[in-house]
Amino acid sequence: MSRSRSQTGSGGFSLIELLVVISIIGLLSTMAMVAMSGSKKLARDTKRIAQIGLLQTALELYQEDYNGSFPAGTNLVLGGNSAKALCAGGWNASPCVSGTRVYMGLVPAAPTPPDCPSDPDFTYSTVGANATDYTIIFCLGSKVGRYPAGVRTATHDGIK
Repeated sequence: MSRSRSQTGSGGFSLIELLVVISIIGLLSTMAMVAMSGSKKLARDTKRIAQIGLLQTALELYQEDYNGSFPAGTNLVLGGNSAKALCAGGWNASPCVSGTRVYMGLVPAAPTPPDCPSDPDFTYSTVGANATDYTIIFCLGSKVGRYPAGVRTATHDGIK
Protein backbone atom coordinates (compact mmCIF):
# COMPACT_ATOMS: atom_id res chain seq x y z
CA MET A 1 0.00 0.00 0.00
CA SER A 2 1.48 3.30 -0.99
CA ARG A 3 1.31 6.30 1.27
CA SER A 4 1.16 9.92 0.20
CA ARG A 5 3.94 12.26 1.19
CA SER A 6 1.90 14.03 3.90
CA GLN A 7 1.05 10.73 5.53
CA THR A 8 4.68 9.74 5.78
CA GLY A 9 5.41 12.69 8.02
CA SER A 10 7.85 14.49 5.73
CA GLY A 11 6.41 17.82 6.99
CA GLY A 12 6.50 19.63 3.64
CA PHE A 13 3.88 22.07 2.38
CA SER A 14 1.84 21.36 -0.70
CA LEU A 15 1.85 23.78 -3.59
CA ILE A 16 -1.73 24.83 -2.84
CA GLU A 17 -0.89 25.64 0.80
CA LEU A 18 2.03 27.82 -0.32
CA LEU A 19 -0.14 29.65 -2.86
CA VAL A 20 -2.81 30.34 -0.21
CA VAL A 21 -0.23 31.77 2.22
CA ILE A 22 1.36 33.92 -0.48
CA SER A 23 -2.08 35.21 -1.54
CA ILE A 24 -2.97 36.16 2.05
CA ILE A 25 0.34 37.99 2.52
CA GLY A 26 -0.21 39.85 -0.77
CA LEU A 27 -3.74 40.86 0.23
CA LEU A 28 -2.60 42.12 3.64
CA SER A 29 0.28 44.12 2.19
CA THR A 30 -2.02 45.70 -0.42
CA MET A 31 -4.47 46.74 2.31
CA ALA A 32 -1.62 48.23 4.34
CA MET A 33 -0.36 50.24 1.34
CA VAL A 34 -3.84 51.65 0.67
CA ALA A 35 -4.17 52.69 4.33
CA MET A 36 -0.71 54.28 4.30
CA SER A 37 -1.37 56.40 1.19
CA GLY A 38 -4.16 58.27 2.99
CA SER A 39 -1.98 58.96 6.00
CA LYS A 40 0.86 60.23 3.78
CA LYS A 41 -1.49 62.75 2.18
CA LEU A 42 -2.70 63.90 5.59
CA ALA A 43 0.91 64.24 6.79
CA ARG A 44 1.78 66.41 3.76
CA ASP A 45 -1.22 68.64 4.40
CA THR A 46 -0.47 68.93 8.11
CA LYS A 47 3.07 69.99 7.18
CA ARG A 48 1.65 72.63 4.80
CA ILE A 49 -0.52 74.09 7.58
CA ALA A 50 2.49 74.18 9.95
CA GLN A 51 4.66 75.91 7.32
CA ILE A 52 1.95 78.51 6.67
CA GLY A 53 1.75 79.16 10.43
CA LEU A 54 5.51 79.77 10.60
CA LEU A 55 5.35 82.05 7.59
CA GLN A 56 2.48 84.03 9.14
CA THR A 57 4.48 84.48 12.35
CA ALA A 58 7.48 85.79 10.40
CA LEU A 59 5.22 88.20 8.52
CA GLU A 60 3.70 89.47 11.78
CA LEU A 61 7.19 90.16 13.16
CA TYR A 62 8.09 92.01 9.97
CA GLN A 63 4.88 94.06 10.18
CA GLU A 64 5.68 95.17 13.73
CA ASP A 65 9.09 96.49 12.64
CA TYR A 66 7.81 98.22 9.48
CA ASN A 67 4.92 100.35 10.78
CA GLY A 68 2.11 97.98 9.91
CA SER A 69 3.27 97.13 6.38
CA PHE A 70 4.03 93.69 5.07
CA PRO A 71 6.86 93.03 2.59
CA ALA A 72 5.90 94.06 -0.94
CA GLY A 73 5.25 91.40 -3.52
CA THR A 74 2.79 90.24 -6.16
CA ASN A 75 2.37 86.57 -7.02
CA LEU A 76 5.72 85.64 -5.49
CA VAL A 77 6.39 81.91 -5.35
CA LEU A 78 7.99 81.47 -1.96
CA GLY A 79 9.23 77.89 -1.87
CA GLY A 80 10.78 75.30 -4.14
CA ASN A 81 13.17 76.40 -6.90
CA SER A 82 12.20 80.05 -6.30
CA ALA A 83 12.83 79.94 -2.55
CA LYS A 84 12.81 83.32 -0.85
CA ALA A 85 14.08 84.53 2.52
CA LEU A 86 12.30 87.21 4.55
CA CYS A 87 14.96 89.71 5.60
CA ALA A 88 15.05 93.30 6.81
CA GLY A 89 13.69 95.27 3.87
CA GLY A 90 11.65 92.48 2.28
CA TRP A 91 11.94 89.28 0.29
CA ASN A 92 15.37 88.17 -0.80
CA ALA A 93 16.10 85.55 -3.46
CA SER A 94 19.01 84.15 -1.48
CA PRO A 95 19.83 83.93 2.23
CA CYS A 96 19.83 87.28 4.04
CA VAL A 97 22.93 89.46 4.07
CA SER A 98 25.04 88.90 7.17
CA GLY A 99 24.20 91.36 9.91
CA THR A 100 20.63 92.08 8.73
CA ARG A 101 17.56 90.98 10.63
CA VAL A 102 16.23 87.62 9.48
CA TYR A 103 12.53 87.03 9.92
CA MET A 104 12.54 83.70 8.12
CA GLY A 105 15.37 81.93 6.38
CA LEU A 106 14.54 80.33 3.06
CA VAL A 107 10.85 79.52 2.93
CA PRO A 108 10.51 75.75 2.71
CA ALA A 109 9.08 74.19 -0.41
CA ALA A 110 5.56 72.86 -0.19
CA PRO A 111 5.56 69.10 0.44
CA THR A 112 5.57 66.90 -2.64
CA PRO A 113 3.83 65.52 -4.56
CA PRO A 114 1.50 68.51 -4.98
CA ASP A 115 -2.15 67.77 -4.37
CA CYS A 116 -3.30 70.64 -6.60
CA PRO A 117 -1.18 70.64 -9.76
CA SER A 118 -2.36 74.17 -10.60
CA ASP A 119 -0.84 75.61 -7.39
CA PRO A 120 1.97 73.41 -6.07
CA ASP A 121 3.82 76.08 -4.04
CA PHE A 122 3.00 78.95 -1.72
CA THR A 123 2.10 82.13 -3.65
CA TYR A 124 2.35 85.46 -1.80
CA SER A 125 0.84 88.86 -2.62
CA THR A 126 0.34 92.03 -0.61
CA VAL A 127 -3.07 93.68 -0.38
CA GLY A 128 -3.84 97.39 -0.17
CA ALA A 129 -2.00 100.52 -1.24
CA ASN A 130 0.25 100.44 1.83
CA ALA A 131 0.65 96.64 1.96
CA THR A 132 -1.52 96.46 5.07
CA ASP A 133 -2.48 92.83 4.44
CA TYR A 134 -1.26 89.85 2.46
CA THR A 135 -2.53 86.63 0.93
CA ILE A 136 -0.73 83.33 0.69
CA ILE A 137 -2.41 80.88 -1.64
CA PHE A 138 -1.73 77.20 -1.07
CA CYS A 139 -3.46 73.87 -1.56
CA LEU A 140 -4.62 71.08 0.74
CA GLY A 141 -5.20 67.63 -0.71
CA SER A 142 -7.39 66.53 2.19
CA LYS A 143 -9.28 68.00 5.11
CA VAL A 144 -6.98 69.00 7.99
CA GLY A 145 -8.76 69.92 11.19
CA ARG A 146 -11.26 72.65 10.34
CA TYR A 147 -9.67 73.36 6.95
CA PRO A 148 -11.36 71.63 3.98
CA ALA A 149 -9.43 70.24 1.02
CA GLY A 150 -8.71 72.49 -1.95
CA VAL A 151 -7.10 75.85 -2.58
CA ARG A 152 -6.88 77.87 0.65
CA THR A 153 -5.87 81.45 1.38
CA ALA A 154 -3.91 82.58 4.43
CA THR A 155 -4.19 86.24 5.44
CA HIS A 156 -3.38 88.44 8.42
CA ASP A 157 -6.68 87.20 9.93
CA GLY A 158 -5.97 83.48 9.53
CA ILE A 159 -6.61 80.71 7.00
CA LYS A 160 -9.78 80.68 4.91
